[in-house]
Amino acid sequence: MKIPLEVKEKLGVLIDEVLNIAPEFQSVLDQAKAGDITEFEAILQLMEIASSDVNLHAKLTNLAEDKFQPPLGETAITTPEPSPSLLFEKEYGLPQLNPLYQGAIMERLQFDSDIPELRSGPMPPEGRPAIPVTTTARSAVSIGADLERAEEVTIDKIDANRKRLAETLEQEFLEIRGESGALVPYDRAEQVIAKYDNANYDIPEYRRGGLPAPIRVAPHTGSELAKMSDYDRQQYTWKFLSTTHGRRSAEPVISDLILGELNSDGYVVQLTDQKTLPEPLVSSDWSIAIDGGSSTQSNFAIIDVAAKSLTRKIKNHLSDAYKGKALTMKVSAFDMYADRRVGWRVELSGGSCDI
Repeated sequence: MKIPLEVKEKLGVLIDEVLNIAPEFQSVLDQAKAGDITEFEAILQLMEIASSDVNLHAKLTNLAEDKFQPPLGETAITTPEPSPSLLFEKEYGLPQLNPLYQGAIMERLQFDSDIPELRSGPMPPEGRPAIPVTTTARSAVSIGADLERAEEVTIDKIDANRKRLAETLEQEFLEIRGESGALVPYDRAEQVIAKYDNANYDIPEYRRGGLPAPIRVAPHTGSELAKMSDYDRQQYTWKFLSTTHGRRSAEPVISDLILGELNSDGYVVQLTDQKTLPEPLVSSDWSIAIDGGSSTQSNFAIIDVAAKSLTRKIKNHLSDAYKGKALTMKVSAFDMYADRRVGWRVELSGGSCDI
């Protein structure tokens, strides 16, 4: 993509201003330009330098807030208004689902293909299972490929289950016809179908009305990943980043990375599976823009950068007085599809002390 001259000039001015504030960045940039270190290694080193000096961090933050304004024609991300009512009451007729929620559901379906926790019926024929995977991988490509494998495994189980249910229904219909010697009455047919058309007869891994737990699939080997084309790597990265179940798959990985950093720094942190933490002591987000599969960078270390950034934000909010205090932490995926941004949120609670 060709960058307009005006944009290049502004970027050049911005880089000069950053180097004036932090001249120590220059050696890292020179190493990256010469190929002595990777882009990811350069990002981590720059983040380490910025986070090691409180004054430097404050100056860079002020510069970013001043320069990184929303582009012309776009709006800034604002704090969302309080959640509206789920049902939309009309003056006449029955209540209906609030159009705002309808829009949110349609937005999510563009990426996830299915939302099992909101379904009361079977998965539509055009749907694909939105099921997360159990993984320790830090590669977006690897997790995206595992998600596809999980889909295939789940679809095979769903198809086999449907076949068994169809055979069961056919047998019951034959028994009913045997009793009456005629066609199965409509009301009897409805009763038989309704008996099996519920979550109790879905496969355990993927039931309607419930949030599916991550499943374990055979992970892709290093040789399999190495043989992938650039296009496939890009599409698997997009699959991981853009889907809710992809980002959910990375929650334990990001949690472990943050946990290791905090505990090694003297904090006593434990993970929790609570949906929400009461009165969080610290709450920080990290998000990234999703502009489409073709613009996704498969070499960008999304998980490592997210974990590093969230850890830095937490440490900036926690004083040494909290070291040794029992803290509880939760990492959860979130989305702002309307703004085309997704990411992860970390919350800490506990550690009551006077500071």
